[in-house]
Amino acid sequence: MGIQSVSSFSAGKSLKAESASIENNLKRSNQLSEKAEQTRNRPQHHMDKLVSEGITVEDDVTARLKQAHSKLNSESITLRDTHQQISNTTMKTRIQSDAMMQASRAVHDIIQGSFGVTAAEQNKDAEIMRANQTVSGEVDNVHQQTAKKSSEGESALRQALLAILNNNNDAVSAVASKMA
Repeated sequence: MGIQSVSSFSAGKSLKAESASIENNLKRSNQLSEKAEQTRNRPQHHMDKLVSEGITVEDDVTARLKQAHSKLNSESITLRDTHQQISNTTMKTRIQSDAMMQASRAVHDIIQGSFGVTAAEQNKDAEIMRANQTVSGEVDNVHQQTAKKSSEGESALRQALLAILNNNNDAVSAVASKMA
């Protein structure tokens, strides 16, 4: 989360600088270019007019006018270059920011994946424990039923044995009473 904040802040700061450069450098550069174009065209128009009227324009006047035009163009180009440097820095910052965001997302996905694996293992362990409890309960139930059946069978055998012994005793008593 911290990497994302830092990269977002960096990108925002860089975009703000580029926005200011558009206003301060690029806008001024365009204005100077227009002014240079006007200073190039206007004197030429006036010189053409003067020449058509038969007046000659001295070379030093023409050179000074062209020099003003060159100075405005030079200033305009410098401002455009300055803006381009800021724009390049912004692009570099945005690319780095995007790379940091992607790396952050990748790390986040890896962490989430490891938590998912841990959770799946814990889920699996819980399911095994529930299955173990179920099997243990069923085994206990089978043992109880077996013990109950065994007890019932033992009880039935004792009653049958007692019945046999009682019948035997009755028969011995009846034979003994007839002999006497």
